[in-house]
Amino acid sequence: MPPEAGKPLGVTLVALCAGLYGIVCLPLGCTGLLVSQVPQAGFYFTVLSVIVLSAGVLFLAATYGIWTMQGWGRELMRWICIVSIPLGVVSIFPIWPGQVMTLGNTLLQIVGVVVDVAIVQYLMKPEVIARFQRNNSAQAYRFPGRGEPRL
Repeated sequence: MPPEAGKPLGVTLVALCAGLYGIVCLPLGCTGLLVSQVPQAGFYFTVLSVIVLSAGVLFLAATYGIWTMQGWGRELMRWICIVSIPLGVVSIFPIWPGQVMTLGNTLLQIVGVVVDVAIVQYLMKPEVIARFQRNNSAQAYRFPGRGEPRL
């Protein structure tokens, strides 16, 4: 079997990572929006819930695009990771009043930043870019007879 016949392992791992993150973020964001309707919940909790829900939707969309080897999925995942890198670095330090810096949070954020950098580097490899472009051009000509319906 030639190497071009199957999906590369790296693409599968990136799609799996994004899919798992999206599957976790989506219910967390929905639950957060539900809980944010309690009168004691603050405005920031609502904003945070919307951000988490949006991240879940974006990650699931990127998962679909990467899994089906579409160029927009690769670009979306790349930009999500590029935005996540500085956010992960900032999240290492306590930003909320009364929040303390913990070893667990620090390690979790460092691992997240390292994974994001690795994903961006992988998605920028010329052979990966070529693989997504090759699949896009093959998909564009899959149905040559399809077009607008004629009356």
